Amino acid sequence: MANIRENPVTPDPPIIAVDIGGTSLRAALFSPTMNQPTLIPTLAHLGVESVLVRLKSLIDRLRAAARQPCAIAVATAGQVDPELGLVVDATDNLPGFRGLSLAERLLEWYPEAPAVLIENDVNAALAAEAALRPQRALLVVVALGTGVGGALGYGDQIIRGRHFFAGEIGHMILHPHGRPCNCGQAGCLEQYVSGPGILATAREYHPAAASTQAIFGAVRAEKEWAIHTIDRFCADLAIGLTSLVNVLDPDLIVLSGGLAATHTAWAERLADQLEHTSRKTVPLAYTKLGDHAGLSGAAHLIRQRLRAPRPPGPMSL
Repeated sequence: MANIRENPVTPDPPIIAVDIGGTSLRAALFSPTMNQPTLIPTLAHLGVESVLVRLKSLIDRLRAAARQPCAIAVATAGQVDPELGLVVDATDNLPGFRGLSLAERLLEWYPEAPAVLIENDVNAALAAEAALRPQRALLVVVALGTGVGGALGYGDQIIRGRHFFAGEIGHMILHPHGRPCNCGQAGCLEQYVSGPGILATAREYHPAAASTQAIFGAVRAEKEWAIHTIDRFCADLAIGLTSLVNVLDPDLIVLSGGLAATHTAWAERLADQLEHTSRKTVPLAYTKLGDHAGLSGAAHLIRQRLRAPRPPGPMSL
């Protein structure tokens, strides 16, 4: 089963793009440019069926605004087989998503959709970043948020790996026998440089730390416990980025995700740490797409597929 169908009512139908994260569901209508995105909590702890109900309500709202059949592109956390539209694996950030055929659900709900596409969220962000930087041969995106995701691209191709988990940067071992990770390992990078990871570090110094927002506020107020927390975050992130450079020798690493949006609070500290950690220059940039990289990338990928030359004859699912 392919994850895209061909039944367009127009050569360039409107696109509904959705980004499913562990914390938030984002959605936007592209007709052809992106309208104001809608954001609601994922509430993943309520289970997969609850998330799907919320997903459908978002799409329904945007379909009503479009007033015509829309192509639907979903970027989701987890390891995705894009040809089957299947979430091959997912951590407990999205409980119940392992084995979920999102493409089948969408086509059940919206049989009139000209196209349906499912992609990993960071792969989608990579596609959006690559479109902004076509001269970059080997591009790496590291997404810092509820978890830590990653994606690798060479030219206009996403590097997926045999089992669709190439780029799982968040599950590189940073501290052997360290904090347990919901992937089943211990000491993963994600457990130290994600939002929950930073909060866990902060509580070692200040048990009352309530949120990453509170931590960054305390950094601005020059609270010692918060500065120690961010210093450790930057030291750990620098080790992870140095490892990527040593293994991949990329043209560029782009930091994206919700935490990257706070980089003005810690970018200088990270640069200092990289000078001490890496013997090589780390080609680093911060996303210019904000929290919408996944939406933009998903829309870009499905638009590419819709416009690609196709052999004559029907295209089946």
